[in-house]
Amino acid sequence: MRLPTPTHLRAILPLAFLAASASAFPSRPIDEGELRARAGALPVPEILLDAEGAASLFAGRAAKLVILHAGAHWAGTAGHQAAMWLIDFTREPIRPVLVRTDAHTWIGDPSISPDGTRVAYHDGEDIYVCRLEEGGPEATRIGPGFDPRWWVHPETGDEYIIYVSTKWENSADVSGNTLIRQIGVGATKPVGDASVLVHGYALRGGRSRDGRYMSTAQPGWVWAELHPNETQDALIRVVESRVGGHCNVSMSQDPAHPDRFLWLDGPHRRLFYDPRTNASIPPLAPYREYTYTEWSTHANFMSASFYGAGIREFEPERHVVGVYSWSEEAWTPVARGAATHHLWVEETAADAAVSRPAAPAVIAEGALSPASDAEESWPTDRAGLVFLWATADGPAQTFDAAGVPRTDAALEPTPHGRVRYTRDGAMSLEGGSFHLPGVAEAILPMLKATDTVSLEAWIVPDIVDARLMTPIVASPRVYGLWQSGSEFWFSIGSAMGRGPRAAMAIGQHLVLTFHDETVRAYLNGSLAREWPPEHPPTANWTASPLVFGAAENAAGTWGPWRGTVEGVAVYNRALEADEIRANYAAYAARVASRPEPTTSAATGRLLAAPALPDPSQSPYKRAWAAFEYEAEQVHSGDVRPRRILVARYVWMDGEKLPAAHARPGDRHELLLEPYEANPQIHSERQFHLDDVDLEMPMFYDVGPLTEE
Repeated sequence: MRLPTPTHLRAILPLAFLAASASAFPSRPIDEGELRARAGALPVPEILLDAEGAASLFAGRAAKLVILHAGAHWAGTAGHQAAMWLIDFTREPIRPVLVRTDAHTWIGDPSISPDGTRVAYHDGEDIYVCRLEEGGPEATRIGPGFDPRWWVHPETGDEYIIYVSTKWENSADVSGNTLIRQIGVGATKPVGDASVLVHGYALRGGRSRDGRYMSTAQPGWVWAELHPNETQDALIRVVESRVGGHCNVSMSQDPAHPDRFLWLDGPHRRLFYDPRTNASIPPLAPYREYTYTEWSTHANFMSASFYGAGIREFEPERHVVGVYSWSEEAWTPVARGAATHHLWVEETAADAAVSRPAAPAVIAEGALSPASDAEESWPTDRAGLVFLWATADGPAQTFDAAGVPRTDAALEPTPHGRVRYTRDGAMSLEGGSFHLPGVAEAILPMLKATDTVSLEAWIVPDIVDARLMTPIVASPRVYGLWQSGSEFWFSIGSAMGRGPRAAMAIGQHLVLTFHDETVRAYLNGSLAREWPPEHPPTANWTASPLVFGAAENAAGTWGPWRGTVEGVAVYNRALEADEIRANYAAYAARVASRPEPTTSAATGRLLAAPALPDPSQSPYKRAWAAFEYEAEQVHSGDVRPRRILVARYVWMDGEKLPAAHARPGDRHELLLEPYEANPQIHSERQFHLDDVDLEMPMFYDVGPLTEE
């Protein structure tokens, strides 16, 4: 792939001036509509491309760009009101035309219809469709939802808006349902009611033209395969999922590559487009970071906003919008001053011939991310398995009575509070919890049908003096593993029973079984306790959410558990003793097979901290920052006394952590692992120093989040 050199870029001014202020560009005629907008204090995007440049970039095709411009220093997951502008590159002079003033960013990026005549947007309350022209006439309410995208049925030609039920944020982006509603062909009014296209996943990145694929990002990304022509309950399976706060996903509109999609890494410095190869595209020089990446309606083009080179992420009034041509492998800057945006490009007769969808491509089972022998060996018998979550390297799964994976329950754990994943994908609970909405309700009928349950988990406690009853893995009032003081407790329905003692910082395999009104507790493959519950439980069981770690209760009698959890399975049968021993041996072997990087303890003096926005003004609720330290004293490990970079979490669940308040000159006790050994943080949102020695070694602080 060629790098975007000045030869390929068709800007009206040299690249050296792109990062300068707006006044560096030559003035152009200002129309009356623009004067009215300025008088009303609406920010107006600046055009960086003339008619000749547009004709060259789009090879004579008509092209339109919609920009939501919210002005200076805005953000927030609640959305922010913005002016929606149309830039029509085929009309001279090229100028911004005001379409709507009631559009909102973040919660509903603008999406232009495939014929270029309408635009879907969000007004802060609902999704609307209007005509893509001055004043945005015929604005019609579609209904509540977020992140609308257009899709044309490949067989019938019917037009649809696909959207999701939940608001975007990087801690729970996957949670929710994906909805679909038909729009009259060429019209703005809906036809019929909305349907659920995909249960349990909010797939925000749009749908491939052939209808086969959808995707979303955060936390991690999900790549899903659908029945191509279905408009209800269409999910076949999740092809692949990954951990990390990937951003700005957008599904390919290229019929030759329907299984591709765009996504950004955590620091927004790499734009990927192929989940098979992780191929990426370099940013527009001289900028370093992308945002708002979106595949256009045309297979050959996409757009993105750029910052860096003195421009910060939360200054969209200074961002430069670039258009990428896949055929030319080059970026072209077209406008300055944009939050979210979308590009429509005319399809010519030649394009249409190329763009006819072929038979949808199918990805073979097991073609991606093959599991190791150790991973395949646990559980040793999947009979009666109704729920499984091993580590964050794969999604959680629920199963029906026939053992077939279900698609109608949320399968990505949602973090709340101070939690993170370890390098091995275990949940690290440090004053928060992970939730799986819908799972408990999905599996409870199967537990009631057999009057039996088994719960299995691999636990590493970080406390042996829990003052309150602390849930580890539980669907309270149904089943659960708990800790109080230095002992594990087990619950079935409303009955609680004391279990074996907890061992600090040591992996322990716990199994709870209930059958024939008898509860048995196993530790590391051996029976530890057996007792009859005080009440017949199943008759009164009611579903409550499946949680990992601290759960909320009105009485305030539960406390936050601290430690790591992985290898969680629920069955609607009682595991036998021999099987429990085999499961213990299999999971212990899995843990033992993992590489162990060197952990170093050091006292560091903070030399430099990156600038951080306030989390209340950011759509990102989780983030870490790279700090520059002088490692003054090394207590253990192989870190040498020298200057180092250290990744430390600064936000979780919108809350500032102690590291966010760190100032140069402060000294901190650090527990360090090599950054490269912790890929689970590589795609989280990140903040970096503007000027840093790239040869400086980088580490990740795995020490406590709340203790300095």
